[in-house]
Amino acid sequence: MPIQESELGTGSQPKCTDHAITAAGVSERSERWGGVVIPLVGAVGLVAILALSIAQADVGTRWFELGGLALGVPFALWRGAHGSAAGPVTEG
Repeated sequence: MPIQESELGTGSQPKCTDHAITAAGVSERSERWGGVVIPLVGAVGLVAILALSIAQADVGTRWFELGGLALGVPFALWRGAHGSAAGPVTEG
């Protein structure tokens, strides 16, 4: 399907709308679904499972799980912020 001249923004790229198709042929809505909604559902499920596990555990196990969270969450946040700084991984 050719791009209409009225759909062009500044330059040669089409304007982005909520239902726009990107250069890879994937809509922004499906990118949002796979990039935001699914990880969010997974994170909420993980928090629920951890909360239930911590609530039902004995004292020693509870402290072990809380210690793992205290160490793991900051590391995961750091890794998420700095993990892609090295660039894409290439197979050699």
